[in-house]
Amino acid sequence: MNRIFLTVLCLGLLGGCKSKNTATPVEGDYNAGIRINQVGYYPNATKKAIVAQNTAAESFQVFNTDDMEMVYEGKLSAPQVWELAGETVIVADFSELNAPGSYSLYVEDVGYSFPFEISAEVLRPALKAGMKSYYYQRAGYALDSAHAGQWHRPAGHADNQVNFHPSTGRTGQTSSTGGWYDAGDYGKYMVNGGFSLGQMLVLHEQYPGALGDGELNIPESGNGNSDLLDELKYEMDWILSMQDEDGGSFVKLTTKNFTAMKLPHEVDDIPRFIIGKSTPATLNLAAVAAKMSRAYTEIDPDYSAKCLEAAQKAWDWALEHPDMAYKNPEDVQTGEYGDADFSSEFFWAAAELFV
Repeated sequence: MNRIFLTVLCLGLLGGCKSKNTATPVEGDYNAGIRINQVGYYPNATKKAIVAQNTAAESFQVFNTDDMEMVYEGKLSAPQVWELAGETVIVADFSELNAPGSYSLYVEDVGYSFPFEISAEVLRPALKAGMKSYYYQRAGYALDSAHAGQWHRPAGHADNQVNFHPSTGRTGQTSSTGGWYDAGDYGKYMVNGGFSLGQMLVLHEQYPGALGDGELNIPESGNGNSDLLDELKYEMDWILSMQDEDGGSFVKLTTKNFTAMKLPHEVDDIPRFIIGKSTPATLNLAAVAAKMSRAYTEIDPDYSAKCLEAAQKAWDWALEHPDMAYKNPEDVQTGEYGDADFSSEFFWAAAELFV
């Protein structure tokens, strides 16, 4: 699954108003040699453009694209060496500009930048698209056209009868439904899923109103809960299913080898296995279950208590098995995500349970 997770550099601000430019640019006039934040800038953020083209100009202007009124003029920096890119560039800083709108930056004998926006909501579409991507990664779930649009597809990998691989110390079959597919394959991984879930729960903790009910258009929209938490619960439910009776966590649920690049339902007839057991996987479970317990305290007290109990059992198991690393068995070729130092996982799980 995409983890992604989506880091956008926001440089941006605005102010002033001056003359009008009669030479309105057309799309073909935009010069990619003036590099701006393609998503846009927050009103009160730093706003800079990089001019990566030779010019004798000493100043730059910013024009409102609606009427080509000049709204800001500033001095270009002295040439600076950008060592990592192997370029000499000039910086245009227009951080004082903070009025919302659509703009283009102009440098004489270079031309206009591509249009950009300044807006207090400039990154909201990216946030919603990033979170909606998790819905498209749902395993064992049919994506209907009402919620998935052109990416609708049948369900694949019900995972309600998966085999225990000998590396788990268990035999027979079990059910481990739901969860998100991983990056380039249809496996489900505890460490990867725990990291993604943990990051998104930090978003919820710091900005609880970031995504409200109905904003993502997922099947749970309209239930009175945040769409963000609804989507995270889909992964959490699977993570809980990966906990062994003794509190430890299995590592992953995959086929023995990567499958063909086809739609999920086209490759869900290949046997899948719950594989391995490890300290890092268990500590990831402890950390995210503790975080989810806090997130659901008022929404669903019973579910909150279930998560907390799972977190505590996982922590106890990890204390008794502090150095159980994971390596792929000889007959398994899917992602290993090996780790020999569990200190960060212990710190994370301890901190979440302490809170």
